[in-house]
Amino acid sequence: TFNTIPAEDIHSAIKAISEAKRVFCFGLKESFALAHYAYTRFLTIRSDVFMLSAGQGGEIESVLSLGKDDVCIFFLFHRYTNPAPQILELLKKQGTTIILITSPPYDELESNANILLPCFVDINGIKNSAVAPICLIDHLCNSAIIANGNKSLDYMKKSEALFEKFTF
Repeated sequence: TFNTIPAEDIHSAIKAISEAKRVFCFGLKESFALAHYAYTRFLTIRSDVFMLSAGQGGEIESVLSLGKDDVCIFFLFHRYTNPAPQILELLKKQGTTIILITSPPYDELESNANILLPCFVDINGIKNSAVAPICLIDHLCNSAIIANGNKSLDYMKKSEALFEKFTF
C-alpha cells in the first residue's frame, strides 16, 4: 500500500486534515469500523472531529452541513452499499475535500475524490484484511501531529487532563 501511494498524495491528505475547519469520518458496513477508528485517533489530536452518521439510522440531513472548509475521510471498501457512492458524489458537489480510502477497483469512485489513497486489502481469504487501512490511518494521524506541532501536543495534553479528571 505505502509503495503505491504517491508521497504527494499522502502529504496532501495530511495538509488537508491539519488545515480543515472540521474533519468528518465516514464509512458504512465494514468500512464503518475503519471510519470509527480514524475518528477516535484524530479526535485526540485536534478539535472539531466528527463521525458523519449519514445513513446510519436512516437520516441523511447531516451530510448537508459539510462544505468547502471541511474534510471528509471517506472509507469505501468493496461490498459497499448503494448509498455510499451517492453520498460521496453529494459531498463532492458541496465542495467538501474528500480523502477517499478504498481498494481497487475504484475507477467509478476516483472522480469524486480530491485525494485517493488506495489500500490493498485482498488476502485471498473469505474476508479482506484491514491491516493496510489501519496502518494508513495511524500514519496520517502521527504525521498530522508532527505537522501541527505544539497545537496538537497542547490539544493532546488537554485531552489527557480530561481523562485524568473524569477517570474514564
